[in-house]
Amino acid sequence: MTEHGMGHLMGEFVHSLSGKNPTPAGGAAAAAAVACGIGLFLKVGRITQAGLEAPEWKRTEAVLEVLSLRALGAVQADCDAFDAVLAAKRRGEDARAEWVLATQSPLDLVHVATQALVAFAPFREHVKRSLTADCNAAAELVSAGIAISLENARGNLPAVPESGDRERLERALQDATREAAEVLGCFEKVLRLRST
Repeated sequence: MTEHGMGHLMGEFVHSLSGKNPTPAGGAAAAAAVACGIGLFLKVGRITQAGLEAPEWKRTEAVLEVLSLRALGAVQADCDAFDAVLAAKRRGEDARAEWVLATQSPLDLVHVATQALVAFAPFREHVKRSLTADCNAAAELVSAGIAISLENARGNLPAVPESGDRERLERALQDATREAAEVLGCFEKVLRLRST
């Protein structure tokens, strides 16, 4: 892709984020950050593993490609979920189901992001020194997506009425928060060691 084409695509997305419409917003930006981070993990892994017979990498590469597509899909899923909440409110309808989806959507992204970190983890110690900055950037992008998604889920949860769905989402939020903290803690420890 040409430099102009890449800038044009990013410009459209940033223009949409900065517009007056309610979506896309933070959830879509979080999904885009995760997708970009996974893309950088793929680049770092592909360059590091180039020319090597590395069946483990091939499996990880396939997993990361799927997770990248899921993160990209989450950009639109987040917009759709919040647009549905707004549409139900405009119609004066109970938006319970819509709020459930708007709360579940960022939790799903947290799971995708943590899976990506876990998938790449075995290769982080073998990253070429010249690619350390890209590996760190990938981890930061994925981490930012996780933080934003957890904040969005926390912010949306109070709109879900007391119910079995609310209890399930509260447990899912606790699990996602714990899982993210564990995975990020392990990943950051190795990154700090690599950069010293």
